Amino acid sequence: MSQSSANSGNKQDRQDIAPSPHEDDDSLKQTEHGEERSAPAPTTSDSMQQSASPESKRKAKTPRRGKSPITTLPELLQYAYSRRGQKLAVNKKTASQIAQAVTLGDGTIEQVQSLAKDDTLLAVPKQLLLVALQYDSLRPLSSALQRSVAAACRFHAATPVLQLIQIDPPVDEDAVDDHFAAAVRFDYRGQLPQESGKPLSKAHADKLRSNLVATLALWLIVRHRMSVDQVTRILFRAVWTPSAPRPKSVLDRARLFAELHDWPTAGMICASFAEEAETHRIAADDAEASLSKANVELKAKEAKINELTNTIEERDRTIRNWEERHRQVEADHEIAITHIRDDYESLRARVLRSLGRELDLLETGLQALRRDPPKVHVMVDHAERAMAGLHDEVEQLKGERA
Repeated sequence: MSQSSANSGNKQDRQDIAPSPHEDDDSLKQTEHGEERSAPAPTTSDSMQQSASPESKRKAKTPRRGKSPITTLPELLQYAYSRRGQKLAVNKKTASQIAQAVTLGDGTIEQVQSLAKDDTLLAVPKQLLLVALQYDSLRPLSSALQRSVAAACRFHAATPVLQLIQIDPPVDEDAVDDHFAAAVRFDYRGQLPQESGKPLSKAHADKLRSNLVATLALWLIVRHRMSVDQVTRILFRAVWTPSAPRPKSVLDRARLFAELHDWPTAGMICASFAEEAETHRIAADDAEASLSKANVELKAKEAKINELTNTIEERDRTIRNWEERHRQVEADHEIAITHIRDDYESLRARVLRSLGRELDLLETGLQALRRDPPKVHVMVDHAERAMAGLHDEVEQLKGERA
């Protein structure tokens, strides 16, 4: 197989990742009336599922008139494997009939194994997953197609890198990177010999790697309900970036533009990341506006805090002044009480001495009156002296009070 045919095969494989927005008339009719959830409209974020070439459209024909109509899942599987990975176009009527006829035994290993044994390049499962995504609201059909894909992958020779198919949802976005990285690194040429006994050619190995990565990506969308943007991020981290060349000069980088032929895919990827970057920019602008508003509020709060701090400090100074004055008043009061107590004791002692002295004079005079004969002049003298002492004491008390 030449390099040009390998590139053509890889390109066709990338185009088959999702159904074209321009399918048969029957498929277009069902989406126009909103009866079924098919592949999303060709927006930038969902353009991963809508980049089919005219060549793939010509191949995506329903069974020719005159053949038996497809009404059961086994018939659909047989038809899909007969097309060897070419695009499947299933209209709404056929999908509804198959969904109504689905049984619990549909999609099992026994039913799929005989059909999938010749699908060495694993080209059919991704087409089945696209049909499951297109008719996701027909749950019996979608679930049976998912079981069929899981059965086909379970006994394929690349099973070691298909463990993600066996994991029940939900699965964390960051946890699946290793599965995709393993799918890229797997030695397909050495592990998957052809019927002739020879190993796969490089072109077939690349085709198988591409089909396997596409199957895993679609499985995340259909089974694990991840968005196309999430899957794009996973592919960017685990598949595209590690396998991208590392140009060392401006000329090498410019040569990549000259060799770029798959414009829709490159545009879809760039547009997806541009949308994500714009979303992050808007979020950053909102965060910056919120930060500016928070800074203004913070400055207002800080000014209020400073004002309250000054008020509290002024109040504390006033309280300290009053406490100091209170301590001084208490000290002065204690001193005054001490002085009053001393003055009182001194006055009391002096009055007691004066009263005792005068009483002694009066008692001596009284004894003189009791003698026979009474000595009146002694009583008169002592009484006068006592009266004079009492008058002096009274005058002294009056003077001290003033």
